[in-house]
Amino acid sequence: MLRQRSLWLAAACATALGAEGALAFAVPGARSLDAQALRAFEALGQNGHILRASAAVISATPAAIAVLTALLALIALRDGRRTLAVAIPLATIGAVVSADLLKALIDETRFSPVLGYGQLTASSWPSGHSTAAMMGLLCALLVAPKRRRRIVAVAGSAAVLLVCCSLLVQGVHYPSDVLGGMLLAGLWTSLTLAVVRRSGEPVDSHVALREPATGAAAGVLVALAGAAALASIGLPVGGALLVATATLGLVAAALGSGIASLN
Repeated sequence: MLRQRSLWLAAACATALGAEGALAFAVPGARSLDAQALRAFEALGQNGHILRASAAVISATPAAIAVLTALLALIALRDGRRTLAVAIPLATIGAVVSADLLKALIDETRFSPVLGYGQLTASSWPSGHSTAAMMGLLCALLVAPKRRRRIVAVAGSAAVLLVCCSLLVQGVHYPSDVLGGMLLAGLWTSLTLAVVRRSGEPVDSHVALREPATGAAAGVLVALAGAAALASIGLPVGGALLVATATLGLVAAALGSGIASLN
């Protein structure tokens, strides 16, 4: 039953990924909103401290995810979950490689008058960094004991949001790019969980984080708290930035709680 639900979640992620990509590339109104949100994040980069901090986060993300992936695989192996220990690094590599393949396949420039001379490169959807960060969170939820999954979900959602917002502050991805990376990670993790269940390897079920609404609400609160902190120090926080940040936090936490409820 839970394996079937994992496959349904994978199908939902794949459908959402396709729909989100179609909106980002084919619907002018969505493209305009995407560019406006990016412009709002780039405005935060006028603060030198935020600009340097976001660059440091982006630079550190690949190594941090590599270390986290290895650590999670070792923990799974220690707990006797050999299939999961093998699946975690393979799925993470597969997710990041598939993100790169999609970027090469969908090599289309999305020109937006809102961005003026700051147009993004053609190969930007989906974001590899956000894919990797989201894989780190979801794989951590596959390994974490059920009593700690709520903490992992909330802290992990905040970390994913930090990576995604750093990409936007640096102006290297649209919000739709990082959202696509999150959904791609959800697809790979759902399929990974289905494979682990098919192997017959025991997993902890009926975790405390059953309802996606619980994690989703936490993600939105984390996102809005961050926006409020920025506003409190006089940085520009408009509606486009708030909506984009809350949406990213919602998706990160909803995916996390969805995976946790199946594991």
